[in-house]
Amino acid sequence: MKKVLLADDEEIIRMGISTLIPWDKLDLELVCIAENGQKALNYILTHTVDIIITDIRMPVMDGLELVQTCYERELCSHFIVCIMGLKPSP
Repeated sequence: MKKVLLADDEEIIRMGISTLIPWDKLDLELVCIAENGQKALNYILTHTVDIIITDIRMPVMDGLELVQTCYERELCSHFIVCIMGLKPSP
């Protein structure tokens, strides 16, 4: 079973993704839900994570910084980067 970490600063997005995806049916385990990239990184430094789902725009450490740090330190090799909460241009 692959271990998944979800990082997003918006609670409604975190709750939506964490509850709507059938993790068990996909042979996935949601092991951590983080409010920002730094909290996600803190978890990743002490736990094994196979897949990181992250928002790009977050406070403290954004999703791209998280991906870069994990890539450079070889902490995780699978990322899903989302642009969530953006309003379309008029």
